[in-house]
Amino acid sequence: MGVTTNKVLCDSEIAPDGSVVVIEDVGAGGVSGVYVHPDVRGDGGVVRALWVHTMNVHECDLVGRMVRVRVYSGTETRGMGVPAFDGHLDIATGVLAVGDRHNRNRQLLFGTPKVVRVTVFLGNEIETVQFGDSDSRYPLSGPSEINVLLHGETDFVHALGYPMPRWGGLRRLRRRSRNLVRRTHVDVQQPATTRRAPEEREPALPGVAP
Repeated sequence: MGVTTNKVLCDSEIAPDGSVVVIEDVGAGGVSGVYVHPDVRGDGGVVRALWVHTMNVHECDLVGRMVRVRVYSGTETRGMGVPAFDGHLDIATGVLAVGDRHNRNRQLLFGTPKVVRVTVFLGNEIETVQFGDSDSRYPLSGPSEINVLLHGETDFVHALGYPMPRWGGLRRLRRRSRNLVRRTHVDVQQPATTRRAPEEREPALPGVAP
């Protein structure tokens, strides 16, 4: 994605719930959200939750990284990606959550209660996956990047380090993502088949049946 003059409020990697990353008022508590998909442009209305379609959690494991989510404040829309939603988000509690309430690496931004205009942009830094023993490639099932623009000046502040990931798989993904070189294609090597050597039986003691 291109360079923008907007202020970065949050830049984190989030594990999708299946193939969805939730962006919501922290008090939404399961309130139905608007489904945001790259092929379906959603406009207008006031909502409390956005369910953004992304690459799925299995693909995150294959490419060695999670979905990258950036939250900005500002007015610049150029270079942000493909617009998929333009409407208003009711942050009634004053706390914006990136990731649902069951997500171990959920990120929180604290501000004042308000209804803010939001535009969601989608993009792909990684577009295809190719298995090492095949010449064919397949595209990811959804975007690997989400840019959320809160229009205008906002007072939201990211609570850095809250919460810390606890799921071992997420920690492994984070370690691998630190060394990930940006590219649009990922090769995945199939693990080699291994055989276990037969276990040797211990010699029987004299007078004891084996």
